[in-house]
Amino acid sequence: MAHNVLQETYKAEHRLLDPGDAETISVLNKDLSYVPLVTGASLEARTLADPLRAGIRLTLALKTHGGGNVVVTGSSGVDFAGNTAMTFATAGGAVHFISIELGSAFEWRAIEADGVSGLAIGGTAATAFLDGVTITWGTGLDMVEQYENTGNKYTLTGLAAGGTDIILTGGTHATTGGQFSGVGGAGVTNGAGGPIVLTGGAGPGTGDGGAVNITGGAKTGGATGTGGAVVMAGGANANATN
Repeated sequence: MAHNVLQETYKAEHRLLDPGDAETISVLNKDLSYVPLVTGASLEARTLADPLRAGIRLTLALKTHGGGNVVVTGSSGVDFAGNTAMTFATAGGAVHFISIELGSAFEWRAIEADGVSGLAIGGTAATAFLDGVTITWGTGLDMVEQYENTGNKYTLTGLAAGGTDIILTGGTHATTGGQFSGVGGAGVTNGAGGPIVLTGGAGPGTGDGGAVNITGGAKTGGATGTGGAVVMAGGANANATN
């Protein structure tokens, strides 16, 4: 079988050495570049030099986490939001980039990240999720249109088409189903705890406003057992003198 040696060499992985703390990662023109980062016990920094042409694919990955995180700062913006810095805090955290042409210059664009913070990908800030936390999107009109972190608020918005429902459900189990809990944020020191607000949708014109329904779980089978109660209580005052 014939081989195009020049083409295969061009497409082969280009593994670069980690330049070390306070140094610059320079990819030049090599496509499919891979840089395995290694950190020591203290916080470290790297600078990611701008690419020299469009279409270069680059992967940065934290190979060894010695206890100190590493902050990689791009010479220019590295995502659509103009962020320049990303933090690798977990071994195995990785970012995939592609270089683009912007005006007369070239910049990196993060297209995928896992275990790395500080980037905005696809309109959503990428954050390392805790073990056991999963967000599963649906399909078609049942999908969630927006998962947004705006300052200190997280917003889930259903698609406008069809007035899509948003349903949050505890996990199913053979013995005890998983609890779904909505908890307001705790106040710090003398700060007030965050309320839980349930509001039915507004009805425009002559349309009725949407009801707020809170229903205990139904008993669906078996000789014993009762339906789940709905319990609502005001917050406790932990200070007996007030």
